[in-house]
Amino acid sequence: DRDAWSGSGVEICTWHSAKGREWPITFVAGLDQSIAERPGTLRAEFESFDHLASVLDNAGLGFLPDFAAPESQQAFAEARHPEDMKDAARKLYVALTRARDRLILVLPKERRTARTQPERMIDILRDHAGLSVNDGEISLCGRAFEARIFDGNVESPDSAGIIENVGYALFGERRVLSLTGKTAWRRSPSTFANPIDEPASHLTTYNLGSPISDRALADPAARGTAWHLAFRVLVQHPDKADQLEAATGLPKDTLGEIEAQARALASWLSDQGFDRLHFELPIQEVAADGSETNAIIDLLAAGQNSLLIVDHKSGACPDPEARFATYLPQLAAYAELIRKEWPDKQIKGIAINWMSEGTLSLSRVPQEVLT
Repeated sequence: DRDAWSGSGVEICTWHSAKGREWPITFVAGLDQSIAERPGTLRAEFESFDHLASVLDNAGLGFLPDFAAPESQQAFAEARHPEDMKDAARKLYVALTRARDRLILVLPKERRTARTQPERMIDILRDHAGLSVNDGEISLCGRAFEARIFDGNVESPDSAGIIENVGYALFGERRVLSLTGKTAWRRSPSTFANPIDEPASHLTTYNLGSPISDRALADPAARGTAWHLAFRVLVQHPDKADQLEAATGLPKDTLGEIEAQARALASWLSDQGFDRLHFELPIQEVAADGSETNAIIDLLAAGQNSLLIVDHKSGACPDPEARFATYLPQLAAYAELIRKEWPDKQIKGIAINWMSEGTLSLSRVPQEVLT
């Protein structure tokens, strides 16, 4: 799809043409295909590619004849088997690494007839990678991975019946058919926009006294990324502060302003009882229907038995209440993810650090309002 994220559509392609591409959800079929080269194949063969200037000096043609007698064909197939195994392994690598988020495999059952070596793609996975399927998991190369297992009916499904077009009814009112809701397979809290009624009395804005005035980076996204990185390093790894100018492209005076703000925020959080700071914390929730919610929390401040979520925002903020309301769905989603991850911890609130203003807006909205 166009952006590998939100586009709707299904693309069907061969394993070979899938090389170098990725899809969010990838369905791999064809593991029952034979690994043996097709009789009658003519191919170019090269001994080595170490010296490209003379690669043709050691090149040749290979041909797998097609015999009518199975015993004659078997002798040539056996000689070709090691190369077939290498080629099949390369194809398997391509097919199994095209999924960005979800990989769906159609696993053929083991044949009833005995075999002495791999004959199909699935045989390589079972014989050489230890593929096995158990309740709720799939094992490969000695590691177990959580998986949803569905048992198919038959190897070859029945042909679909022909459905006749019955046309439209000749009476009644013509109406637009109701749309069927879609299940979001991946959600990001930063895209949530459902309004949440938040009483204004729950929002308090504190002056940290350390605004950041830099406008050296014209792109807001690039500026925010650079500020976030500098903020994190100056708090967690102050000994690496001398590397920030080259890493972020920010001037020294801006880094000085960020350092002052980082100290002010860390001091304020410490006064509130939050002495452990976790930056860029990844959180993932997998729902029962398989959909995922992925989030990266800018800063999670932890105290004795409580947590505080802090999100960094750059840009002017003349009206904290109005701008805070636009980010509340995102912050509420963060709070819900944190509550499920650490149910024994109490979320004291959600806050936004307005980096350009040097202020912090804290909301102590009750959890039942956020959810």
